[in-house]
Amino acid sequence: MIVRLLFAVIIVFLVYACSDCEDCEQDVVLEPSEIMNSSSFDVLVLFAGEDSVIKKIEKNSVFFFNDSAYSALIPRCDCGLFLDGCGSKPLNVYLKFLSNEPQCIAFEGKKQVTDKDIRFMQSYVKVDEDDYVGITVHLYRYTIDDSIFNMAQSCDGFFSVEPD
Repeated sequence: MIVRLLFAVIIVFLVYACSDCEDCEQDVVLEPSEIMNSSSFDVLVLFAGEDSVIKKIEKNSVFFFNDSAYSALIPRCDCGLFLDGCGSKPLNVYLKFLSNEPQCIAFEGKKQVTDKDIRFMQSYVKVDEDDYVGITVHLYRYTIDDSIFNMAQSCDGFFSVEPD
């Protein structure tokens, strides 16, 4: 009996999800999902949390996260990179520019420079939008550029681990 009820619920859900509803409002999923490195140097990005992730992003390349391939699962919500929702603590993120003399910048604690802090949605630009079964998914991009490199300082005391 329980199996039949569960099967019926699944069928109803699939029919509803696949129906062409013109009056239905679409849910919006905000998902910061890529980092573009347009700086002059390769950059190591450390997402520090319970399960820290470190990635090397070569210059003129893009790192996708929370995409359909789940290349990296970075905690995020509609306001940015937060551990447990917008009311919680933002994730600490560290950038290490691999220049001749490496330079680092830390985004930790409270919000820093509004349009440069990688943890907050205000620093992302919407670059694409796709519709999937009643849901609109926005693709957001954060760009690491030379202006962020110019804000960086000596890497004394910063992370020294290598990327995955």
